[in-house]
Amino acid sequence: MLRVAVIGCGGSGKTTLARRLGAAFDLPVIHSDFYRPGWEEAHPRLIAGDAWVMDAMRVGTLDERLERADTVVFLDLGAFRCLWGIARRRLRYRGGLHEDGVADFVNLEFLRWVISFRRQHRPRIETILVRHAAATRVVVLRSHRAIGRFLREVELRD
Repeated sequence: MLRVAVIGCGGSGKTTLARRLGAAFDLPVIHSDFYRPGWEEAHPRLIAGDAWVMDAMRVGTLDERLERADTVVFLDLGAFRCLWGIARRRLRYRGGLHEDGVADFVNLEFLRWVISFRRQHRPRIETILVRHAAATRVVVLRSHRAIGRFLREVELRD
């Protein structure tokens, strides 16, 4: 794995998984699921890199990322699990920044997006994944147990 796109609903564990994959493969980790000034302009340059793990769920730029990615990991967890992940993150960071600069940001619009994610966004994501499946390894993980197994397999190969 040289270019890994980690996608999924907010609170699914994208940032944690991206960090662990970056460490396992000694790849730079790019967190772009939150607003940073200049991100839109930087995105083409970031995905053009030779090696990366990118943690992002911007559906509008997913095709571009998957054209460059050799692997995509879709964390397809239910709303309750994602909301639980958001609550745990909120308790840990108290609205501040993670150690890698990722913002702990929650508002009503974000929570609505999380609750409706599987119903409203998942069909489009699945269509995009099918479109790229011939050239990109697609890994869909539907539980924390599956994520743990995947990480153990990846870290054992290292």
